[in-house]
Amino acid sequence: MLRRTIALLVFVSVADATATGFITVGRAFTARLARREAAPYVRGPRNGWFGMLRPGWALAGSLALSGAALGVWLLLPSGYLISRGLLFPIEKAYVVSEGLTEVIAVTDGPDGGRVLVTNGHPMSSTELFSQRYMRAMAHIPLVSLDSPARVLVICYGVGNTAHAATLHPSVRRVDIVDLSKHVLQHSSFFSDFNHDVLHDPRVAVYVNDGRDPLRMEAPGSYDLITLEPRPSSMPASPRSIRGSSTPARARV
Repeated sequence: MLRRTIALLVFVSVADATATGFITVGRAFTARLARREAAPYVRGPRNGWFGMLRPGWALAGSLALSGAALGVWLLLPSGYLISRGLLFPIEKAYVVSEGLTEVIAVTDGPDGGRVLVTNGHPMSSTELFSQRYMRAMAHIPLVSLDSPARVLVICYGVGNTAHAATLHPSVRRVDIVDLSKHVLQHSSFFSDFNHDVLHDPRVAVYVNDGRDPLRMEAPGSYDLITLEPRPSSMPASPRSIRGSSTPARARV
């Protein structure tokens, strides 16, 4: 469905742009010739250069070029555009899924474990280094608190931090907030490490901006709030950081 839609858009765009170009250039060129006192090449409305630059020729030329562009597009492999945006050969992916706002792929990482790739960026993984720091974001603060009961995890990824929070016996509730339902739907590919944490009875999942649940909660509602940082290849907006850190401090 997406391939046919893109093909139609390509055809319409090329046809429109080409027809506009032919007509505009043709009219300008003809007007320039007509203004010349000696115009041996302009013999009449149906002859010579003037006749070749009529709008009918422009339409025929635009349709021909549009058809050629559409033919080239249809000859490309079905996953050509997606594969160009990935960091690895598409045949090495366990799954490639197109969502509303992102293309998600799951593949094996170079250091073991699986990697969640979103729009060509490795967003999270179950590799040793990733697990170590993602789980530490939950374990280190929780072991320093006396009987922590409620945790908020903003940005789910593959579930490393959320699962680490559920391992503490005093934790009675873990709220998970992520903007992408599409990301959450791929959690099962990492179940060997997150242990299907989304179905833990203590876990509540919200598809939302992380700031909205913070605004709806009373001060002091959470014992711990974690926010997964973006990869270094995707710099975070200072505005988004300021917008989330202030309400977060008030709810801890």
